[in-house]
Amino acid sequence: ALAAYLSRQKIKRTAIINFCQLNLQRIYNFTPIKFIRNRFGSYHIFEEIVVHNLTEFKKTYTSILKDKQTLAKDVGLAVLMYSFIYSKSYILFHSTGYDISILQLVVSLSLILWIISVVPVPGGLGFKEIVMIGMYTMVGVPINIAAIVSVIDRIIYLFFVSVVSYSAIGIMRIFHISQKQYRI
Repeated sequence: ALAAYLSRQKIKRTAIINFCQLNLQRIYNFTPIKFIRNRFGSYHIFEEIVVHNLTEFKKTYTSILKDKQTLAKDVGLAVLMYSFIYSKSYILFHSTGYDISILQLVVSLSLILWIISVVPVPGGLGFKEIVMIGMYTMVGVPINIAAIVSVIDRIIYLFFVSVVSYSAIGIMRIFHISQKQYRI
């Protein structure tokens, strides 16, 4: 809804502030989220950063929608990414000797991905594995197979994150690519 509102409005500071001011003030003053107040010196700084990021989001959003070739590439890459995710899980189930149907896999993995993206819990706490085991057992997979698949899935994920991260750091050092320092 916010993206649709921003894409139809000319980005003016007053339009964004009028649209978000009540919610921004509530978020900033919400007691359990005290780290937001500690991270930003004042509400004014917090508001400036949010307004700047919303403006940048609007620019990116409209440029992607206008450039059909970039949109097609993005959609194609997303389809490719999800096909790799689904095929990885399918191969993991078959490697454990369990024959899962495509429908069971698609339903359970889609729910897993949706829940993991919505729930604001860090992935390192084992929440993803618990959700994976629960969803797989709900579609009829034995709990021991579900546990093995979820742990192996996490190991594969962590392996690739580590390899890509260290490769990026190495490339940045070889080519002397430095990161701009932003003050938040």
